[in-house]
Amino acid sequence: AEYGVLVGWLGEPKPYRAVPNAVDADFANVEQPGERDIDVLMVGRWELRKNQATLLEGLRGSGYKLAFLGGENQGDGQHNEMAKAMAVEMDAEILPETMDRKKIASIMRRAKVLAQPSFFETPGLAALEAALCGCALVASNRGCVMEYLQDMAFYCDPRSPDSIRKAVDSALQEGPNSTLPWFISDAYTWENAAEITIEGYNDLLGR
Repeated sequence: AEYGVLVGWLGEPKPYRAVPNAVDADFANVEQPGERDIDVLMVGRWELRKNQATLLEGLRGSGYKLAFLGGENQGDGQHNEMAKAMAVEMDAEILPETMDRKKIASIMRRAKVLAQPSFFETPGLAALEAALCGCALVASNRGCVMEYLQDMAFYCDPRSPDSIRKAVDSALQEGPNSTLPWFISDAYTWENAAEITIEGYNDLLGR
């Protein structure tokens, strides 16, 4: 999908090698801190692209326990002010924006669902990490997410609160895909990313 965007910019196909995102496999080994007491977790900066406001609108009245982890894009002040006011109104847990990776993994272990109804994702490390922590994934149907998660996530239209609500409801009812953590551990390692990167440089050098 990203290559297709580049072709649109460049005007003609060019040789390429796709290097996937990679995830720290240690996320799969973090101890479970207790019960999963967060229904829906969102990890990422507060900003229009991440779309917290539409997620909150979709989940208004659901009674789900929500939590948000991330810094703030100061350029999206209007969206962020509205979204944070909704989060407070809905008694969501707003977590500190900075914490070490082990603590982030522990938070993910508390969550049943990671939701990322963004207007564009690649899918980003949070989804891969959360899958290793046993979360069901709700993801946007835009961007490159489907190339990574295939049919192992619950997809939504990020423009539609109803679509987001249906995807979250389904994720909570059905739970995480049991194959996804093993698939990610095998396909999206730093070792694989490094090997593909080296192959790309060797191609450029004619080796």
